[in-house]
Amino acid sequence: MDQLRLLDDAPGTPGDPQVLDAALRRAGLRPANPRLRCPRCRWRPRRHDRWICHPGCGFVWNTFETRGRCPGCAFQWAVTTCLACHETSPHLDWYAPAEDAGPPA
Repeated sequence: MDQLRLLDDAPGTPGDPQVLDAALRRAGLRPANPRLRCPRCRWRPRRHDRWICHPGCGFVWNTFETRGRCPGCAFQWAVTTCLACHETSPHLDWYAPAEDAGPPA
């Protein structure tokens, strides 16, 4: 559990791929693959980020822990709204190959 805490407490810009990768390496872990990032602004969600099933059952959870399926009502979300830029994109578009998950150009 302490290894995962390193990710949330990493200094720098939240979601910065280099900061997160460095924290993973310090914890003796490899960077996650596939990487998650907003397809529009490239913001990277963290473990503690939460989305709400709305309109729906109102359950609050990290949508990437379930690949977009609400644990409260089992609704499969096809889209996800970015918590940084507030734009909506297809949920599957958030899963980027490692070579495409870097910071915005």
